[in-house]
Amino acid sequence: MVTSVGIQNNAYTLIMRLMDLEKDAIAAYDELLERLDQAENKAEVGRFRQDHETHFELLKEFAATHEVPPPEKPDEKGLLAKWRLKVADLVGDDRALLKAMRGLEGDLVDAYEATLANRVLPDEMKPAVERALSDEHRHKAWMDEAG
Repeated sequence: MVTSVGIQNNAYTLIMRLMDLEKDAIAAYDELLERLDQAENKAEVGRFRQDHETHFELLKEFAATHEVPPPEKPDEKGLLAKWRLKVADLVGDDRALLKAMRGLEGDLVDAYEATLANRVLPDEMKPAVERALSDEHRHKAWMDEAG
């Protein structure tokens, strides 16, 4: 999947799109957790899901400052990620599921890298975005190895 998140030309839209992407990730991780069989994979993926909850909560704090309403449900990308996981579950095991999830993690890495390079990113958000990017690199590296 390819994302355009991170290249918005104003802070309002940038924050909104990051929240959308994190909400999609949380929904996809919920789906993934329901489908994984191996306990060690579930434990690690559960930690990753918690990272996304943390990212989302931090973004909500910035959203309140910039009067950006949080998303109520996942958007089309979240639905696509859930669909890919369902298909992977039909044809494979945990490895297939983790491989299907790597695309979303790649989008998150791309989105946070673009966000850090974006001049409309409010200065007070930079530490949170840097933390999120570090988490996304860790998630993707683990999925590359495990999937």
